[in-house]
Amino acid sequence: MLRPEACVVNPTVSFVVPCYKYAHHLAECVNSILSQSFTDFEVIIMDDCSPDHTPEVAASFKDPRVTHVRHERNIGAVANINDGIRRARGKYVWVLSADDALVRPDALADYIAVAEKNPGVGMLFSSGVLLPDPHDTGDVDLPEVITREGWGTNVIAETLRSGRDEIIPAKAFFVEVANTIQICPPTVMFRTSGFAKAGLWPEDASVKHCPDWLLWARFAFFFDVAFIARPAAGYRMHAMSECRTYRSREQPALRDAFFAVLWKMLELADGDPSAAEVLDAIVKHALSAMAKTLRGETKLPFTLTIQQAEQIIRKHARSPREATLLWRRLRREYADVCSHLSKRLLGEGDRERARVCCAEAVRSNPLKLKTWLRLAWLSCCGGDR
Repeated sequence: MLRPEACVVNPTVSFVVPCYKYAHHLAECVNSILSQSFTDFEVIIMDDCSPDHTPEVAASFKDPRVTHVRHERNIGAVANINDGIRRARGKYVWVLSADDALVRPDALADYIAVAEKNPGVGMLFSSGVLLPDPHDTGDVDLPEVITREGWGTNVIAETLRSGRDEIIPAKAFFVEVANTIQICPPTVMFRTSGFAKAGLWPEDASVKHCPDWLLWARFAFFFDVAFIARPAAGYRMHAMSECRTYRSREQPALRDAFFAVLWKMLELADGDPSAAEVLDAIVKHALSAMAKTLRGETKLPFTLTIQQAEQIIRKHARSPREATLLWRRLRREYADVCSHLSKRLLGEGDRERARVCCAEAVRSNPLKLKTWLRLAWLSCCGGDR
């Protein structure tokens, strides 16, 4: 095993640790890296002009592999991360926010073994663990956690793909990412050379609420992706965490960023067979959000009305023809969703909402006679059997 002193010139891995007002978590994060059995790495603490005692905590690490970069002014989370990546000297880059941590000492060794064996892999990730936060007393909707034998408790259920490691081909995971986001952010490691093709963290204001999602998609389009089944890192949700911040913002901003990412994915895949599947994903997400509106749900990430969907299409469509075709498809499929929901609500005895959904189905696709007849019956008879 390499001695720490010998690992600072040309490290295999560069850990970029962005820190802003996370001084109270920083020591746990950095120590979780320093305790790794694979020792050939550097740690770059990217202090975004944090007003707390981050400089003092950073100075407490006497390991030569740890460096502290402090900006004279706050430049923002994404720009701070990108600055850290540009400074990185490693063959691989692992961005680990100061409020997160690695959860086992052999995590990095596992990643390196897989990455070195599979040169076509540009990105690696694992299932994640939810970390407790004794400093936080705020309310938050926590994800479902489970216990897996040998993995400990608090494994985030939605981050589990399978009980085994996988190499997922490029493009295939790109489509998966378009349909569902099940990546635990602190578990992701990138091959540094991949940034030349995929780009750094997107600083486009239109995707500022979910830039990591777009970056994952870009890597998945160009490179194979490796999944490590056993959790490598933990994610902490607290009052200042990105997830909590997103949930506290108004829905329109998050909704706009969500669809902006999907359209950028569509642009990336233009001319590739995966583009059709991304378009399907856009429709699926829109219909799901609109169904939530019909059901009266308010739980985030967001809901969507048919009018808002039209605005999104007009805003992002790359041509009038694309907008027209997509709008026609969305209205047709939305009518089917409304009709199905109307039948279900009627079966549950909610006749008024069944009538409202039926009316929406008629407005969206007035060519279906059965829907018209059901609406007339609900309107005239109140849905009485």
